[in-house]
Amino acid sequence: MIGAGQLMDFLEVFDEKQQHNELWEFYIHKLPPWDERTFEQFKHDLKVGNKPKGERPTKEQLEATIKDSYKIMQNFEIEKEGG
Repeated sequence: MIGAGQLMDFLEVFDEKQQHNELWEFYIHKLPPWDERTFEQFKHDLKVGNKPKGERPTKEQLEATIKDSYKIMQNFEIEKEGG
């Protein structure tokens, strides 16, 4: 994803799905039976997903992040078994 220039898109989608799954688990396991709100009503009441998206990083910021990521990966040493 880094090499394709789609890291931010991937992270945004991943975060949205993770948040949705956590809310769904909370909704089905923690709301009392007498609460007849739908999942959409529940999310709206929490004001989840209603916040504006943050600014996207500039091209220069993305390039710096990618370079730093590659440096970290190049310096990463995997310990050999038994060593």
